[in-house]
Amino acid sequence: MPVNKKLSNIAFKCRGLFWALFAAAALFFPGSFGPARYAGGMLIVVSGQLLRYWAAGYIPKYRTEKIGAPILVTWGPYRWVRNPLYAGNFIMGLGWALMLGWMWVAAFTAAFLLLYCLI
Repeated sequence: MPVNKKLSNIAFKCRGLFWALFAAAALFFPGSFGPARYAGGMLIVVSGQLLRYWAAGYIPKYRTEKIGAPILVTWGPYRWVRNPLYAGNFIMGLGWALMLGWMWVAAFTAAFLLLYCLI
């Protein structure tokens, strides 16, 4: 699917806002955090972040602020997943969505797929 380059660049630069929106939703819906839901969701969030740390450790000299990279990394977690940073983001988002309640899982999944299809 062809994507407008300008829209793609905007989505790439503003992707951190995506997480801020979920954190804000968590603050506005504090009653949805039951102890079991919170613990399970936080475990999933931490798992996603650990995957991101592991993946980021394999690309420090190739990291860029632009879309694209000068080399294709095929070792470490990249051996199993095309983009473990995005996979980690997705896992973290599912954890947040679990903590917020099941209706947020569908909204998160749709928003995540839209955002990363643009990038």
